[in-house]
This record gives sequence, structure tokens and C-alpha cells, in this order.
Amino acid sequence: MEVIGTIQLPSGLGLALLIILIAIAVDTLLGIFISLKEKTFDWGKLCKFFVSGVLPYIGGILILALAAQLVNLYFMELFFAVGSIIVIKYGGEIIIKIQTLFGIMKFPT
Repeated sequence: MEVIGTIQLPSGLGLALLIILIAIAVDTLLGIFISLKEKTFDWGKLCKFFVSGVLPYIGGILILALAAQLVNLYFMELFFAVGSIIVIKYGGEIIIKIQTLFGIMKFPT
């Protein structure tokens, strides 16, 4: 079976996109686990969070990746800059959520 019309991402772009999407997914799952642990889970809040907190990041980064693939003029640099900011944001939230979930002592400030 032959696949027609696939998008071949430039070197590094596909890996960066995968890392960004994994960071978003891990942060979301940890948030769900915390709400389950604290017995505050609500399907309505989860749906609202997906619409307002997850899908905009995924949609925006996919549009930038597509622009970097098709246009490439400055969009590659913009993609990596925005992607770095997103990973840093979610990375910090992941650390805080792991500390909350497992009761790990926070670093002194």
C-alpha cells in the first residue's frame, strides 16, 4: 500500500514537535492524576480545560510546524522559539505537578 501526500518534516522539526506534544500530554495527564488523587475530578472542567488550555497550544504549534515546512522563511526560527517557550512553560508545570502528586519537598528559594 502506497501512502500519497505525506508531509516530510525537515530534520529536527519532527523531533521538536514530538517533544512539545509529549510535554503537553504529560502535563495534562499529571493534572488529571492530581485531580483524581484530591477527589476533585470533574468531566466538565476537563472538557473546558482541553478547549481553553490544551487545544490552542497544539493547534498553534501544528500551524507553525506546517508553515515552517511549507514556507520555511523565518517560520522555522519562529517555530523553534515558540516551541522552546512552550516546553519551558510545561516543563516547569510538570515539575510542580510531580512534587504535588508525590509529596516531594520543593527546592529552597
